[in-house]
Amino acid sequence: MSFNFSRTRTAAAVSAALLASLAVSPVSAMSISDNGLGDVGISAYYSVRQNYQTNISLVNTSDTYVVAVKLRFHEAANSGDARDFNIYLSPNDVWVGVVGLNADGKTPYIQTSDTSCTVPNKFPAGTPNTPQKRQEGFVIVGKAPTGADIKQLDFSSLEAGGNIVHTQEGYVEVIEMGVALPVSTVNFDASELASWAVHGEDQNCDKIVNVYNGLQAVTVTGSAANPVTGLLLTCEQGSGLERDALAFGNQAFQAEFCEPLNVLKIASTMVRANTGQAFGVPVTTIANFISPLGGTEDPAAPDSADEMAEPSSAFPNLNNGAPALSVQTPSAGTQLLVGGTFERPVDAVGSLLTATSVINEYRAVASGSPQTAWVVTFPTKSFYAADGECFNVELTYYNREEKKTTGSVPPSPFVPGQSAICHETQTLNFSKNGTVLGSQFNSAFALESGYTQGWAELEFTEPLSIESIGGTIYDGYPTIGFALTAITNGAVNNALVSPHAYRRPITPP
Repeated sequence: MSFNFSRTRTAAAVSAALLASLAVSPVSAMSISDNGLGDVGISAYYSVRQNYQTNISLVNTSDTYVVAVKLRFHEAANSGDARDFNIYLSPNDVWVGVVGLNADGKTPYIQTSDTSCTVPNKFPAGTPNTPQKRQEGFVIVGKAPTGADIKQLDFSSLEAGGNIVHTQEGYVEVIEMGVALPVSTVNFDASELASWAVHGEDQNCDKIVNVYNGLQAVTVTGSAANPVTGLLLTCEQGSGLERDALAFGNQAFQAEFCEPLNVLKIASTMVRANTGQAFGVPVTTIANFISPLGGTEDPAAPDSADEMAEPSSAFPNLNNGAPALSVQTPSAGTQLLVGGTFERPVDAVGSLLTATSVINEYRAVASGSPQTAWVVTFPTKSFYAADGECFNVELTYYNREEKKTTGSVPPSPFVPGQSAICHETQTLNFSKNGTVLGSQFNSAFALESGYTQGWAELEFTEPLSIESIGGTIYDGYPTIGFALTAITNGAVNNALVSPHAYRRPITPP
């Protein structure tokens, strides 16, 4: 079985001038961040199953700009939107939330005691703490030790095929929508809208929500140049509005916020509440997801031509990058390795993540501990394959003394004569009936005798291809993930995480 990406083989090749410009100014193209900062982050897994909770933290490392962020949780089966909302981070701000499971045993939630502005905003104190209200906005459900309100927003099954249980695990997507300069003693001619997000006595999240809902106007400033700081934001030019015009709703945000900058630091940790077992979940960080073609990501002059997405829409997603251009560089240097343009931005993202196989270590004793599970996530699958379509695989595994065997992973769901994995996010356990993470999309299998620890390679037997307009071929499926080895032995209750390695063949035109 084979599923093709959208491929456009044309006679035109990427010009030498374009490649030369990439070599000189690679910041204008999407790339995997080499310093952990970017404008997009994808965390390979979240879960509230088997007593796990998942913690998410977003750090705005800019000491100047308010940053608008879309946080989205994708359910594991088919990448349905389990929950998304917008966060407005003031300069140097950190937002932290925890994903847990309601007492009904079915519905996940996101809780936070953070005071950063969000849309939807929290309801007033005294709002009934009901499932319906928690679907509509953040409801106050308690007090943190600091005295701050604990606010809760429940996950939804609307985009998950109506199955709320599917939302209990999946992956997390963070996309920066734009930056804006708030008013300060030195930036006196800046964005009033951005200023309402800044912590302090003038913070007013309700006003942000009212602008969002079209109930309050904003006087457009576009965060103009300031002769003292030299900072420049002219976002109203991209929005088509004149300076000092009144704007409402999406138009107001798009006039005041412009080009995202590579200032986000994203982290995720999972904790098993009944045991204290904890581990960090690897995050893939992408830089320059939205960046002007000839831009320099200049923090003193973000480009106004790249407006933020409409904040009241489901966008942005991984198909909203601009331009549809990617570049890859060797891990130990900045020399250009390969770059290309694509018809769809999601293929530019995919070209950075394609893999024909996944490689990692495993441990699987005959019974008990330690046991390893692999998490395998396809963050762009929903753009090029139908829900539930399966990718055929073959597993080759070695012990630590080079002994080798080739087997198969039983598919989930089982298809006679076929080994396949079929979901956007799934776990592969290296022991018969293994359930290290308690995933509902789990494949477990028994290794042959003598294979209790070593390494393995999961190969996609019918790899697809992404092709750039210039004819460069990126073989494989866009894939991220990690191996988790759980160790439970008497007083020891630990978890070790190892990011996957990949084979990522790239064929120039």
